[in-house]
Amino acid sequence: MARISIGAVSFDMASGTTNTAPAAAYANWAAELSVPSSGTLQNLDADDLAFPLYTEHGVLGVSRISCFASEGGLGLYDTTPEPTNSVSVSYPGVNRMYGFGMPAPIFFTFHPPSDCNSEGTRVQRAAAATILTGRIRSRNDGTSALDFAVRLAKGGIQFLLAPVGLLVSFKVFGAPGQPEVANIDMTSGTTTQIDITGLPYRELDGTPALARGLMTLGRTPAIAYGAPYVAQDGYLSVERGCVKDYVSGVLGQGVGRVYGTVKRKDQPANVPLKRRVRLVRERDGLVMREIWSDPITGEYDFRYIDELQTWTVIAYDYEHNFRAVIADNITPEVMS
Repeated sequence: MARISIGAVSFDMASGTTNTAPAAAYANWAAELSVPSSGTLQNLDADDLAFPLYTEHGVLGVSRISCFASEGGLGLYDTTPEPTNSVSVSYPGVNRMYGFGMPAPIFFTFHPPSDCNSEGTRVQRAAAATILTGRIRSRNDGTSALDFAVRLAKGGIQFLLAPVGLLVSFKVFGAPGQPEVANIDMTSGTTTQIDITGLPYRELDGTPALARGLMTLGRTPAIAYGAPYVAQDGYLSVERGCVKDYVSGVLGQGVGRVYGTVKRKDQPANVPLKRRVRLVRERDGLVMREIWSDPITGEYDFRYIDELQTWTVIAYDYEHNFRAVIADNITPEVMS
């Protein structure tokens, strides 16, 4: 076991080979957590993108948002990242990677050494953990890949990583551009289990957290725009709904949902499409979320958004055969 320190954060990392394949580990976790092993709560299949990965608990600090990169990467945040737009990021020894506009203080890479995309990803959440699985496939030859399963819980992560057809390195970084702080080489045909433990996390309910700027969530006085305000310690409370909408929950409780399908009009039935879909807050035009619709069903699903806002959904045709399709003035469905 190695002790890893990145800035003020320290944690333990242990690794070894295992006979359990990533897909089998994911199925075992799903059974243990009483969640389906098929289907997904988020679509993370893409090329050259970084996605907000919503976790049931804070893995590091109080943030319930991590960064999943389609090139094979996972970023941790101790506070809610803003913005979460996808940008190219540079880590020494990693030839291609994407992250958020706000860099992650801790970033793990498991990137095959070529241009890659994520496929077959599945995500499920339960009270004890958030689990995901899938494949990072090389776009150069179409056969080299890395199969993965990841389990995120309070203060810890377990990776099961299985390269296919090539050697892949698991690396641990701090800020982009800084040298790696740990490296594990993984050979084709073996599954490596990596356990990250002892990450400093904070409970979301009842734990004081210093408010940022002029926005204070929880049991504090209401904000009067245009009037002087002194930031105070606030309390992030699940019961009060203050942490369910991870970015914009100013008006409501963050229990809204906007969902639908992307299809091409055809006969005898419309054809589902995989397309980039953005969720835009209408009051200021801010892009709050971005996902890819399911390639089989065409479905997209934005959950835990501000139910008192109105929204616009925009679907883009990456093949450039059609112009973008826009649906505006959408009122979210309130989640039960």
